[in-house]
Amino acid sequence: MEYTLRVTAFPAVHRGLLARCQPFDGGQGAPAFPAQRKARREYEDRVSTLTS
Repeated sequence: MEYTLRVTAFPAVHRGLLARCQPFDGGQGAPAFPAQRKARREYEDRVSTLTS
């Protein structure tokens, strides 16, 4: 099942969300699925275009 969460916030809030979801990206010994890594990478790319 796939969920989409849209958040309207300042870029700093998005960076904080990215930092919080990093463990779900396979860090700290937690398994990650390729789709999870891809979703985080795409979100990170969108956030980086907001701040550049």
